[in-house]
Amino acid sequence: MKAYKIIFVFLFLLALTLEAKAQYNNAIILKVSSESSDRLRFSIWAETSEINLGQNIIINYSIENRSAKSYYLVKGNENRIRLFGENMLVEPPSALPTNHGDFDFTFIQIKPKKKIFGQVIIPKEKIESEGILPISIGFGYVEYIAGIDRKLNKGEDPFPLRSELEKRIKRLYLGDLGVNIR
Repeated sequence: MKAYKIIFVFLFLLALTLEAKAQYNNAIILKVSSESSDRLRFSIWAETSEINLGQNIIINYSIENRSAKSYYLVKGNENRIRLFGENMLVEPPSALPTNHGDFDFTFIQIKPKKKIFGQVIIPKEKIESEGILPISIGFGYVEYIAGIDRKLNKGEDPFPLRSELEKRIKRLYLGDLGVNIR
């Protein structure tokens, strides 16, 4: 049992050393991927690891459907980009439903065994300072869109459509993508 404790302590100290070294060298993550339980593989990557302050940041994404079913990426008409301290959360390409405003969502089908690609542009006006900017991208997808794949009628309350989308949507956030702002 004592040998296990020594090994554990050694591995713990080694991990701390490696983490400190990565922080000291300012490691920047250029590509992040994750696969959901529905067998959708999400990937995001930056066009470049460095930009000058006053430039847009371009983030590419792909979603590969490794399942035998179709899924639908939820897209909003408006880009929602928010800063939380020094971290940026970008909700396009999937603006997630909220309890305010119109129901302005569209859906992009991701057929079985197919891959889609897209791009998110973070406007230069959203970039406030120099340094490494950690970026997270939020995605939302649904398995079926029957009943929610329509525009609102004039004067129609958007709450029932948003509420139904909220029941069906599955969310996935990819984070820690980094871009050095000079």
